[in-house]
Amino acid sequence: MMPKTVDKIVDIDIFQDVFGSIDKNFIKSIVSIASLFEDDGKNFLMMTKDSTFAYGDQICKMLSLKHDSSRPQPISSLNDMKIIQVDSGDNFVVLLTDDGRVYLASNDDVWDTKKTFKLITVSNNDDRFKMIACGESDFLLLRQDGTVFKSFDSSNDSEKSRPKRIEPVKGLKNVKLIACGQDHYFALTNREKIYSWGKNDYGQLGLGGRYYGSNPTFFLFPSDSINSRIKDIALGEHFSLFLLENGELYFCGQDLTNTDIYSSPKLVLSKVERIATSKFNRFALAYGNSSYYVWGKIYKHHWPSFAKFNFKFNSFAAILEKFTPLPFTFGLTSTFYQLEDYKHSLRKPEESIRLLFDNPDNYDVEFIVGQQKQRIVAMLLFEQSEFEFLKTIF
Repeated sequence: MMPKTVDKIVDIDIFQDVFGSIDKNFIKSIVSIASLFEDDGKNFLMMTKDSTFAYGDQICKMLSLKHDSSRPQPISSLNDMKIIQVDSGDNFVVLLTDDGRVYLASNDDVWDTKKTFKLITVSNNDDRFKMIACGESDFLLLRQDGTVFKSFDSSNDSEKSRPKRIEPVKGLKNVKLIACGQDHYFALTNREKIYSWGKNDYGQLGLGGRYYGSNPTFFLFPSDSINSRIKDIALGEHFSLFLLENGELYFCGQDLTNTDIYSSPKLVLSKVERIATSKFNRFALAYGNSSYYVWGKIYKHHWPSFAKFNFKFNSFAAILEKFTPLPFTFGLTSTFYQLEDYKHSLRKPEESIRLLFDNPDNYDVEFIVGQQKQRIVAMLLFEQSEFEFLKTIF
C-alpha cells in the first residue's frame, strides 16, 4: 500500500494570504506542498521540480535557516531527493523519500537532529520504509517488510531529556497501513486485522472500554460489516474514523459535539469515497457522490452532525480555506496555479496532458523504455472529483 494522498491536487492560490509576498514566478514553479504543525498554518515545505524549500519561522529555526516572508529557503540537504510523504508533530517533521528512506528534523534536543534533516536508521543503513505517520509527540514508521517502529521516550524519568529511541512495536507484523491521532495509534495488517493502542480516555481505540492501551490490541469491527475491507483509517484529536470499501464510514471516540462517547465503532455516513481529519482538531471531512460533507468544529464554525456542503469545492484543503484564516494541506499534495491554468484553458489536449504528467506527483507509475528513454506514466487511481475539476481546466 502506497502512502495515501487525501487530496490529489490543490489550488496553490488558496494560500495567497500567507504567500502574498512571494514572487509569482516561484509560486508557479511549486509542484507540491505540505503544511506543517497543522494548527499553525504558517509553516510549509514546498517542492519545485528540482528542489525542496522551507517556509515559516518554526521550520526555518529547525534547520538553522532565516525565515523570509518573501523568499522560501532552499534545503540543500534534500537536493536530488524525491519526497513522497510529509508529516509532522508538535515540534518535529518527518519525510519519506521514494527510495524508502526517512528523515527527521526538530529543534527539540530529544530528537537530536542537529539542525538538519537527519537520516533515521533502526537496524542498519539498508532499512527501507513505505509509510510514516506522526502523532503530537511521537511517530510510527512502517518498514517495507511490514514491521512497525515507534519513537519512545527514555524509560527512566530522570533521563527524559535524552534522545528518544526508535524500536519495533511488539505484536505487530505484516502491517500495510499505519495511522496516528494526537496520542493514539492504529495498524492494519495484510489480513485486514486492525490493532489499536495508546490513549483511550474517550474510547478512541474502539475496544469497548476507556482503558489505556499499552500494547497493540486486536480491534473487532461490527459483525455486519465484516465482509467489507478497510479502505482508510484517519485519526483525530480524540476520535477515530474507519472508511470501508463499501463506502460506509464508522466513528469511535469523543462525539464531535462533545456530548457523547462511543467506545465501539458507530456508522455515521454511507457512500463515502475519501475522508480527512486532523490530529490537532475536532472535525471530520468526507467526500462521496460528487459532494463534500463536514462534522464537528472548524475554527468558529460548528456542525453537530454530518452535513452536506452547498458550496462547490475542489479539495478538502479548499474547505479549510473558506472557514479558517490560515488553511493547511492534508499531507504532501500536488499543486496547480489556477490563474495560469485558466489563462491557458484553450491549450491543445495533448499539451494539457503533458503539463499534467510533467509533475511527478500527478502519476503513480513511470517506465523508461528503450535506448531513447521514452517515458510512460500512469495514474493508478483517479477520483471522479478530480476528473470533474480537470474538465474545467482542459
